[in-house]
Amino acid sequence: MIVKLIGVAHKCGEYQGRQYDKIQLYFTKPCTSDESAGEEVVTPRSTYFPTNKVPSLTNDVKSFHDFFSMIGMSFDVSFDQYANLDSIRLIHE
Repeated sequence: MIVKLIGVAHKCGEYQGRQYDKIQLYFTKPCTSDESAGEEVVTPRSTYFPTNKVPSLTNDVKSFHDFFSMIGMSFDVSFDQYANLDSIRLIHE
């Protein structure tokens, strides 16, 4: 089975997220100079990894690097590339 990792920015300055398949990652999308607080911004991205490496947890994980270290995998996209995302969602396909 494949798990798809999807990040979606909702509104800048908000702290929110949703749980999918017992895994939930959060961080706050900062407001940029050309955005007012609460402005809707959507930026989907995705990657894939095997579900047998995915732990069952609902903790807030602030760093992709920490998260993928916990499940024993490296992640070849730096956290900074996701800094504009507000919630990271893991869903089964």
